[in-house]
Amino acid sequence: MRLIASGLRGWGPAVFLIYVTINFWDVWGWRVVFDGAAGKRVKFWDLYLIRLAGEAVNSVTPFIDIGGEFLKVTLAAKRFGIEKRAVLATVVIERVALLASEISFWFLGLAAALIFIPGVREARGAWIISGIVFVPVVMGLYWVSHKGFFASFYGLVKHWVKGEAALVRELEVKMQDVDTRISQFYSRETGRNAATLILHLMGWIAGGFETWLMFRMVGVPIGLGEGIMLEALLQLLKTASFWIPGNLGAQEAGLAFFGNWFGYAGPAGVAVSLLKRLRQLLWTGIGFGVWSWLAHRMDAEDLYPTHHGKRPVLS
Repeated sequence: MRLIASGLRGWGPAVFLIYVTINFWDVWGWRVVFDGAAGKRVKFWDLYLIRLAGEAVNSVTPFIDIGGEFLKVTLAAKRFGIEKRAVLATVVIERVALLASEISFWFLGLAAALIFIPGVREARGAWIISGIVFVPVVMGLYWVSHKGFFASFYGLVKHWVKGEAALVRELEVKMQDVDTRISQFYSRETGRNAATLILHLMGWIAGGFETWLMFRMVGVPIGLGEGIMLEALLQLLKTASFWIPGNLGAQEAGLAFFGNWFGYAGPAGVAVSLLKRLRQLLWTGIGFGVWSWLAHRMDAEDLYPTHHGKRPVLS
């Protein structure tokens, strides 16, 4: 705790603002997925606030980030006057790109570790295991998204909702429309798909800058490259321990373990992990505050629309 207290003196709390940059890259990565008439209505900073609110919900959702994605769809559809199915398609595309960029980030970090710390055999094993386990996952997600991301759920829904044929058919038509939008994006928008991958990758690298600065705050003068490598390793560990709510214990033990690779004491890694948790708590609170403000703002706009009228809903 003394390491944390010493790190937070002076300008130390400013390290929590790096998340502003991390979120900036991720919002940009989501923004480029929108296109056409709907895309022109999407304002970057409104989307920024919507993502803050959604990620706040994701941060308190155990095991898997889903709740925040539904919130993003609801808020963005209402704010920009776009059909939910159109926003849902962008969210699916963005989440697949986020995972693909994260895996790319792991491989960059592990490859750098193999080059600059060749004595660490665990890095080679992690590189191989990650390739065997996660690369097929991403390839499968892209394949399923191209063929019909929601098509596989139709049969289950029909089985569960027997006797509600009209309801099932309506849902099926909407999901088919979402699948079509996703498939068309991958078929026609190769450039924008690459752009969203690169932008999300920049967000992961920005997270490495945060890790580097936090280690320096607690008195461990690692290099920026080491900070990025550590962030890549940490994200790999967090994904591997997704079944632990909040990665409690795994994150702290992981940074302490990776410390042996870079030659610093374990307590420094635990201190940095706790700093990251403080940052998460801070931005989760801000995100929930933003959600409340956005909801109030949208309700007010519905009650008191401008002289131009309410925003039209775009298909």
